[in-house]
Amino acid sequence: MRLPKKISPERIRDAVVQLYFDSDIPFEPLIGYFYAFLSETGFSYTNRPVRPKHFLQQGTQALPNTFDLALAPQYFFSNDIIRFQVSDGSLVFNCTDTYPGWQVYFEQIQSVIKLLLEKQVVGSFNRVGLRYISEFPNIDILEHTNFTVELSGLSETITSGNFRVEWTKAQYRFIVNLATKLPIQPLVVQVEEKASFTSLIDIDVIQEGFSTNKPEVLFPIIDGVHQHQKEQFFGLLKPDFLETLNPEY
Repeated sequence: MRLPKKISPERIRDAVVQLYFDSDIPFEPLIGYFYAFLSETGFSYTNRPVRPKHFLQQGTQALPNTFDLALAPQYFFSNDIIRFQVSDGSLVFNCTDTYPGWQVYFEQIQSVIKLLLEKQVVGSFNRVGLRYISEFPNIDILEHTNFTVELSGLSETITSGNFRVEWTKAQYRFIVNLATKLPIQPLVVQVEEKASFTSLIDIDVIQEGFSTNKPEVLFPIIDGVHQHQKEQFFGLLKPDFLETLNPEY
């Protein structure tokens, strides 16, 4: 299948990349090293969550989160393109503003990882998870995907719902959440367009079972996880619906 480079307008509302790492440095002084090295490269620091400049339609029910974010003190770094959260043994990247495309986003992630490895504050990485959530306001996404739901004795049309499937293929674990026609409550923030309901496609791809401190090994792993997520996303969409999203190849 030929995969688009992008669709317009961009539907990605969250682009989470989580990396698990080992370090010989205790967590509290480790944050000091993070601050010292990252502040020199233009990153800002806070111990409060960095609010993104864009939002999912507010009032929708949150989908299950498969990423393990500890209920402990957390630390946040950001620049104009990416933001990331540091917890004990984990880095969680996302976009500061709208999704800039994988090439730009990945280059920013690589620059952080290279710096941490170069300064030897991180020993090795052993797990990669990538979770992209795409939003479709005023669209019943169930009608436009190859995702089918069959219930014995049900002849009526499904009006809304959350559906989750999970499977493993080779070294990858896939988790797909599809939420269709979620009602919108009064917005607590302003969005570009108002909607009476919204739908979400939420795809996680996870690879673990490795350990490396070499960028030339780690970066292809991250890129491969992204490629599998992309294949799952576009593979879900019916061809006629994909054409309405203005794909660029």
